[in-house]
Amino acid sequence: MKVPKTRNNNTWSEARYRSFIRSTLRRASMRWGPINSVKKKAWVERGKYLCASCKQVVPLTLNGKKNVFVDHKVPVVDTEEGFKGWDVFIERLFCEESNLEVLCSDCHINLKSKVENEERKKVTFYRKNHATTHSTWVNMNQRCSNPNSTGYQHYGGKGVKVCDRWVQGNGVSGIENFIEDMGYRPEDTTLDRIDYNGDYNKSNCRWATAKEQARNTSINNWIDYGGESKILEEWAEDLGIRANTILTRLRRGWSVGEALEKEDRNKPDYSGRFTPDDFEYMVSETLKGVSQTEIAQVLETDSSQVSRHLNRLGVKQPVPVTNSRLTKSDRENIILLRKEGVSAEDLAEKYTVHVSTIYNVLKGKYG
Repeated sequence: MKVPKTRNNNTWSEARYRSFIRSTLRRASMRWGPINSVKKKAWVERGKYLCASCKQVVPLTLNGKKNVFVDHKVPVVDTEEGFKGWDVFIERLFCEESNLEVLCSDCHINLKSKVENEERKKVTFYRKNHATTHSTWVNMNQRCSNPNSTGYQHYGGKGVKVCDRWVQGNGVSGIENFIEDMGYRPEDTTLDRIDYNGDYNKSNCRWATAKEQARNTSINNWIDYGGESKILEEWAEDLGIRANTILTRLRRGWSVGEALEKEDRNKPDYSGRFTPDDFEYMVSETLKGVSQTEIAQVLETDSSQVSRHLNRLGVKQPVPVTNSRLTKSDRENIILLRKEGVSAEDLAEKYTVHVSTIYNVLKGKYG
């Protein structure tokens, strides 16, 4: 795949542009005061300096090549996280004396730089080939140590820490130790702390599914009963009672024993129950003006099921044709008859109006 060139009048790629900026800034840093100050402090005699690593006095040049370097103790480009933006790069490049040291060529090239480059290659390998495991490790460290990280207030802000073996900032060993202890992240799982108040370490962590992890949060409802302690969902599964039912009972003041021991009232299962003949009966009776309640009684089901299927079929109960409006005397009689126990359907048939009209009369909408 050809790399797009979007910089310098579309003649440079993004990688070449970054390399150019880096090298330009590094050249400019040679005039940075703390760098010259550290180099002066390492001066021993004319043309010779003390290496901070091997403690040897070395010449400024060796075989015509530069032999003394001022290096950063903390790499300008992070070995674990890579390039983190120009603001971070510039801040680390133009640092104070405390983060600078003088090294000889052997220590600088063959030791420090070599180790850092090897760490970068390993981290890049994990980032590219085991992205989910690597991102889990990075996010775990960030939410425990970076106050600007999303969710820090629930982790680092509450004192949750990452163990020394897994902590980010100890080079590539952190991610390697994490994988050695936990293995690679299985599909459809996330990192879960068994004790959600504990730290991140081998004995307190596991790979868990979303369902398993959802049960292990500080917002779960733990219920102690019969010498056992389980969350609400586990009691519900074991007893065959809906979790919402148990929770509602407890909120109404039921004791734990009553809420857990009383059997749940199961509603009838209406799915797939009706035959083609049942549907034909629903439609024909509805078109005759029979109420949904009466149809439900014949089919031994709930009127809501009849209504749902009729709506799906697009069948509506016909509205009777009325020859005259209800008089005031009719409305008064309807109210009296209803109080005596006459059904709304019978009243609608007697006065040749729709059932809804009877209900509207009873509600006082007509005077």
